[in-house]
Amino acid sequence: MKTLMTIMFFLFLMSCTDKISKEELFEGYEEEVQKNYLSHNNTPSTDEVLIGQQVWKVENLDVDTFLNGDPILEMKSDLDWETAGNDGIPAWSYFNNEKESSYGKLYNFHAVADPRCLCPEGWRIPTDEDWIRLGLTVSENIAYNLKSKDAWPKDGNGGDYYGFNAKPNGMRYYDGQFFYLNESAFWWTGSSVVLKHAWLRYFDEDYSDRIFRITARRAAGMGVRCMKDYLGEDEIQ
Repeated sequence: MKTLMTIMFFLFLMSCTDKISKEELFEGYEEEVQKNYLSHNNTPSTDEVLIGQQVWKVENLDVDTFLNGDPILEMKSDLDWETAGNDGIPAWSYFNNEKESSYGKLYNFHAVADPRCLCPEGWRIPTDEDWIRLGLTVSENIAYNLKSKDAWPKDGNGGDYYGFNAKPNGMRYYDGQFFYLNESAFWWTGSSVVLKHAWLRYFDEDYSDRIFRITARRAAGMGVRCMKDYLGEDEIQ
């Protein structure tokens, strides 16, 4: 309620004086949202960040069970990975099956779409629309502002302006082969397209101004980044 009153106050001032630009209005609004978020989380978690009206985890998911405790199968060999994908079995692996060289687990879409839920309670797999909202919030130099300040090759490091900490986690093809570690970052959305494909987002080492939006077979392995909506201080218990 206080946030709404703040916005109305800004609008009142703007209508009376015509001296407050839209940029100043929304900058003040974002600062107010951030202040409310932090003030109602006396010990803000270091593993999440507020971006606009969304709260994002700052690391890729790295769990091997669903929310109810049921195990998700680790598939190491190319044959086991491909078989799981073809049979609709939820599966995960680390890149090259090496935890030390990975940035979180790679999951097939069967794990993402499973009703037992991958994300912690209160969190969800971002939909295609959630990623669109994130892009609209960041607006300019999207990849640069969300990429981590290290781990990217060439001149691919970002400014990590929002604390999103995007790192080049690579992906696993539906037949089990691994690609693009330390070159590109891949995440599933929670949105399917047709029976065998789903939407994903990725950053490339050579681009700082865009989030790429493509589809991939559900049997492929991508990272997962959990998020939730922040609805203002009224949702704080």
